[in-house]
Amino acid sequence: MQSPKILTLLFVQALVNHPHLNVMVPLFLIAIKPVTMKQTKLHPLLAKDCLTVLSLSLCDVFLMNDCQYPWLILVPDRPGLRDLDELTAEETPLVYTEIQQACRVLRRLFNPTKLNVAALGNIVPQLHIHVIARFTTDPAWPKPIWGYHPPIIYPSDQLEDLLTRLRDSFGCHLSSTESHYEKFTARNH
Repeated sequence: MQSPKILTLLFVQALVNHPHLNVMVPLFLIAIKPVTMKQTKLHPLLAKDCLTVLSLSLCDVFLMNDCQYPWLILVPDRPGLRDLDELTAEETPLVYTEIQQACRVLRRLFNPTKLNVAALGNIVPQLHIHVIARFTTDPAWPKPIWGYHPPIIYPSDQLEDLLTRLRDSFGCHLSSTESHYEKFTARNH
């Protein structure tokens, strides 16, 4: 038996382009899963190194606590996942939509030279997707960031501001995707 689901609903007053009509249509409702309703326990290394940003329909979004790189990590809230091919046919496009949201947020806030997206899992087996804003001026450029420099945690005065800006920016981009409410409720009822 599945556990009951509780949804937090975000009411969005926005207009989006209808894909097949040359008109704008209103988008009113997008479901966001609250952080407290966890199906999956976060791997201890991710819990140690990351800060919670927010939860989307499928993925929890975290900020890697390393101020050298604007770096988000998306973790699908499904127990036992190790690789992308283990997502269901319904979950796969949703994960990719949420990856695109994270990319757009980082591009909007930081205007990076390049966005790196990766799901490695060699050290942390739990499925997680890195979305990293890279710059020609960052300490590891153009090499991969893993193991290049020890992390430098965000100063506390910058951290709250950054988390607020990330959350606000995700809120703006929620209205640019199709409503996940129907998919979320159909999958979980």
